[in-house]
Amino acid sequence: MKLHRTPALPLLLAGAMLLNLAACGKDQASSGFSPPEQIDSAADFGETLPDSPFGEADYGYINTPFLSDLKLSGITGGEFRGGQLFLFGETAGDRKPILLRFSPESSQMETIPLPEVSGAAGSYVMSAAISPDGQSYWSLVSSGSPADSTSEPTDYSLLRCDMQGNQLDMIRLNDFTSSLPRFSPQALHMEQDGSLLVSGDTAILRFSPEGSLLATMDGGSKTILSLMTGPDGTVYVLYFDTERKTTELAILADSSISDPLELGGLQLADAELFSDPDGNLLIYTEEGLYQLESETGTLTLITTWVDCDVNPNYIQCIISGQDNELFVPQIRPSGSSQASAFEISTLTRVSGEHMPKREVLTFGSVALDNRTRDQIIFFNRSNDQYRIIFLNYGNYNTDTDSSLGAQRLLGDVLAGNSPDLFAIPDGEAAERLIAAGALADLWPLIQADDSIAREDLLSAPLQNFSRGDALYAMPLGFTLEVLCASTALTEGKRSWTISEMAKIVSELRDTPVMQHCSSMEFLQMMLPGMLPGFVDYGHGSCDFDSDDFRSLLEIAAALPADGAALMAEDSMPSDEIQLLSDGQLLLLAPASITDYQSIRTFYSIFNTDGITPIGFPNAGGQLGISVDTAYAVSSESTHPDVAWSFIRSLLAESTGEKQLPVSLSALEDVLSDAMGNSTDDPAVRREASYWSGITEYILEPITPEQAEDFLARCSSAVPSGLRDDGIMNIVTELAEGFLNGSESPETVSTRIQERVSQYLSVQNE
Repeated sequence: MKLHRTPALPLLLAGAMLLNLAACGKDQASSGFSPPEQIDSAADFGETLPDSPFGEADYGYINTPFLSDLKLSGITGGEFRGGQLFLFGETAGDRKPILLRFSPESSQMETIPLPEVSGAAGSYVMSAAISPDGQSYWSLVSSGSPADSTSEPTDYSLLRCDMQGNQLDMIRLNDFTSSLPRFSPQALHMEQDGSLLVSGDTAILRFSPEGSLLATMDGGSKTILSLMTGPDGTVYVLYFDTERKTTELAILADSSISDPLELGGLQLADAELFSDPDGNLLIYTEEGLYQLESETGTLTLITTWVDCDVNPNYIQCIISGQDNELFVPQIRPSGSSQASAFEISTLTRVSGEHMPKREVLTFGSVALDNRTRDQIIFFNRSNDQYRIIFLNYGNYNTDTDSSLGAQRLLGDVLAGNSPDLFAIPDGEAAERLIAAGALADLWPLIQADDSIAREDLLSAPLQNFSRGDALYAMPLGFTLEVLCASTALTEGKRSWTISEMAKIVSELRDTPVMQHCSSMEFLQMMLPGMLPGFVDYGHGSCDFDSDDFRSLLEIAAALPADGAALMAEDSMPSDEIQLLSDGQLLLLAPASITDYQSIRTFYSIFNTDGITPIGFPNAGGQLGISVDTAYAVSSESTHPDVAWSFIRSLLAESTGEKQLPVSLSALEDVLSDAMGNSTDDPAVRREASYWSGITEYILEPITPEQAEDFLARCSSAVPSGLRDDGIMNIVTELAEGFLNGSESPETVSTRIQERVSQYLSVQNE
């Protein structure tokens, strides 16, 4: 039976409406349970996005965050008892167990002492369960074998303690589990009457509040995953059936586990379930919270995390409180730009009339990376006038076509139904949007912004989005593409044309052009960096029926047809760096410079005696520059200055972790790391290794002179063009005819010219 799903509700979330577009669909890869059927969205481009901040639902969630500098590695569970929130987890670094008590009313947090368990080697507090009145707790303790023993099994004990960590009672679990084939306790769970449940991999033990054993529930083929109690006292059991190979949800009776609940075919593998204060079963995923109708398996999305100002990548667990409250502990990774590493978000459900009223800006993208998600949350928390909501165009993608979201975003913008700001899907989309006048010029917005100026940005990465004196999109980062050649074989050339490259290749005789690379792989590697020389998007024209392109085909044909076969013939990986320096190899595969370590690699390996960073043909010897995502403001946005302020916040967070930053100050910080000047970040080492075959090369910190040289190279780099998969597919498909010897280069170049011309004509319609 297929899983049913009700239409997603537009909700008032922290002052903004959650649009149907943001709520529908689910990426299977991002969820641990089988997703609901995708609801068909309107097929016509230009469907008007609602401009009202009010939806059909009359409630929403307000996030009240509690921030702490406490360093934690994880939160494994939590309970709301006696008006207090209790969390159990581990500290960062030493990974010691910790029990925390948080008061939502006073916003105070304190550490509850755990019992002393240092008497035996390997002793550790595994879990804790709080009494219903919040005045005591049980802890599950594992004690390893004595240091001088090899036969004693691990001992498991339950210790009841007061809130000062003083031991009140003890239960030795091993005394009650000897009859079970195996039992490894995992966690504790306290029922509303104070009874204690100990869940293991194969059974559940129930103890009375005084500590006497009431029942042992053998799971049989059931591997217990977790327990959960609803407001009415019902205990739910999530387990994996090892015989049926399915994950099931059941109810815990007095002395047995019920038959699995019928959930309408819903697959619960790795699902995260909990019960809200009203007794509804909820499932949370990377996207948001779904309400589960247990009888039919119907899921209804009731909120997305972004609209609750929560980053789902940081969520540790969710605990139901009282009076429509949900508590969401989060731990940010080290290096996060936010002030606090540990946070408890209190999500309070309120009626729509009590929600803050702010103007809404829409941000559209086919995906939402962690940095952008963080910045949306930070923007919304710190702004009392405007709010950004995320339109997830990735929800239009299907299992068979991952391009539908990008198509829909492009179609909406061209049809005049544009989000206020959006991530441009690809290079072809950028060209069409610029030509259509759909993008706002960012330079006037930058000029009016006192916090940034033109001089603060590296100009070369912006060229892909510049027309005259206008800038239509802002990339956050860029990659330098390096093509290195043997200095001896290129006779000291610092740059070359395609014809010069072809002449050198024709004279190589037995010297390989590039190791372990086939003719088609070579063409696919070289073409993106050379595409601007063959395609003029501004005029919708191309020049593939040319001597230059036929020369490129001839160069590719000089390589073996099967590079994998060559690699298989090698008995030992060769040192390509040494071969290049000795003139026994013409080229290395194009390399990318994206961070401080690759800058060190450039100066320690690629820019040394015998090796010339020659650049792609026709690039003037300069490095090629490419960008991935770029952000644009719609020319129809009523708040372009606010939209730009959000892009600027993203720009400020670009630190050179995966790409070199466009911000000059941030790029100088990366260069400082490359010089080894960072004393605050222990990850910035002064020495690292680069392996070529079995040879190790040491990557030395760069000098101040090299840092200056690198900055100059970045400033003069030539745009490699935005990758156009449509043209790449045409070229590689038709080039095969020449590379396999069945067609002449003239025939192939003519056919490619015709196909690409048609492609550009259709794209510009």
